[in-house]
Amino acid sequence: MLTYPDRLRGTSVSALLGRTELPQGYRHVRASTLVGHGDERFVRAFTMLLQFDMHRAAGLHVTASRATAAVGVRVRLRLGVGPIAIAAPCEVVAVIDRVDQRGFAYGTLPGHPESGEEAFLVERRVVPDSVPEVWLHIVAFSEPATWWSRLASPLNHRMQDVITRRYHRALRDFAQ
Repeated sequence: MLTYPDRLRGTSVSALLGRTELPQGYRHVRASTLVGHGDERFVRAFTMLLQFDMHRAAGLHVTASRATAAVGVRVRLRLGVGPIAIAAPCEVVAVIDRVDQRGFAYGTLPGHPESGEEAFLVERRVVPDSVPEVWLHIVAFSEPATWWSRLASPLNHRMQDVITRRYHRALRDFAQ
């Protein structure tokens, strides 16, 4: 069971695709980065994303119920080691599978320090008379889910921003 209202399921994808706004009352993250050029880079980048390798390359330990993102797949992200590791269980709530756009969104499950949803999209943009550009877009909304994450809210926001930058760097550097 997701830790945020069911009516918000998939909102991050809708916002990412420009169909809706992110919900009020949550912290919002929107980040886009050019990660390369060409069709081969596009395939490598979305494969890395859909197999959770972007998360691994960003420094997270990932355990998933399936090797590739699909609706219903459970993902457990962990940051840190031993007793100071923070676990973040999620469930894939949507998959984007278009010719020039591939990605997914996951929502938080009980045990996650935050409550909300995050969407990831690798996009191939055709540029006239040039090689296609490959972009990574991330959109998220969240709020603290535990007393300690509320208490450490500024630190959590900073950590979320750091991890978001790591995701972008991972696709830029490792999907070459």
